Parts: sequence; structure tokens; C-alpha cells
Amino acid sequence: MPAGDYLNIRNGAGTSNTIVARAPNGTILRNLGCRGSSDMRWCHVQTTDGQHDGWVSGAYLRESGGPVSTTPARPGITIPSGSATAPTLHVRPTGEIEAAWTSGCVVLFNSARQRINAGSTCSDAQLIASDLWVAQM
Repeated sequence: MPAGDYLNIRNGAGTSNTIVARAPNGTILRNLGCRGSSDMRWCHVQTTDGQHDGWVSGAYLRESGGPVSTTPARPGITIPSGSATAPTLHVRPTGEIEAAWTSGCVVLFNSARQRINAGSTCSDAQLIASDLWVAQM
């Protein structure tokens, strides 16, 4: 990517999914796993500070030379207005944790923060993101 360009981070693997953030060229991201191959490879990534995660085209990623820092390598991650990048988290009196997305997806975790149920409208990206957000609580 040319200097000054950015990488779209989406809420699912594919260009038909909503852009939830944009990372400037050179931003270091954690690669949480890829699927597909060649130009059709999509990777689930997370910013080094853990604040943003989503899916990017693997064609625009390259491996870095060392361990990822826990502090942001480059500032500038931006969130397009109106995008939902995180669920609303609610702890029930029973200790269960509910992760609710604006799209209607609801993921339920037990008090040990293990996923026990998820709505049928939840995407893979929402399930993974819910797991990550609840683990950070």
C-alpha cells in the first residue's frame, strides 16, 4: 500500500461486510488467524492495544520481524461514524455475561467467561470479538 493509504478492517471476512475501522499503512496488527488462500485470504486481526479487531484482506499483510508490543505501534486507527465495533456487555445477577451487538446478535457467557450460547444471527467475527471483549473484562 502507498504511504498515506489505509487498510479497511471489516466485521467479517469479505468486502460485503461493514468497515468497522481503518488502519494507516504500516500499522502493526496481531494476526489471530486466516482463512482462504491467495487473493481470497481473509485474516482476523486485532490492534496491539486490543481495542479494535476485525477482518482484513490477507493480500495487504506482511509479517513483522519480532514480537508484538502491548502498546500501540502507530496511532491513528479510526472508526467510521455509526459503526458498531464492540458489543454492550451486561453482567446478570447470576454472574452470566451478555454481549449484545446492535445488529441483534447476543452471546451469553457463564461466570467463568466461557461462551455457553449465541444467537443464530451472530457472525463468526461477532462470536470471536465477543470472546475477546469478555476475556478483557
